[in-house]
Amino acid sequence: MLTTSVDNQVVIRKTPYDLMDRNNSYWVMKVNQMVARPSFPANISFRTFNGPVVYNIDCSTSSNVLYINDEIIFLTSYNWTIGVTYYVMLDE
Repeated sequence: MLTTSVDNQVVIRKTPYDLMDRNNSYWVMKVNQMVARPSFPANISFRTFNGPVVYNIDCSTSSNVLYINDEIIFLTSYNWTIGVTYYVMLDE
């Protein structure tokens, strides 16, 4: 069974976790079941606390998002600011 979203799934592992290098561009989320590219607009967004979205990826069309078995791998091209906390938000 392939799932097209992360809704109702448990994130088992994520990389990076906690502190990261400001030049990080490689992200991995391992979930509890198989995943596949959604056929509808779905985004991974990065935002600061109480701030706007600073980086966004459309998972349904971006070649920077890969779905391999139970992992979602995505690449970013954003220069993260030292000392700022970012939140990764997934559309349902």
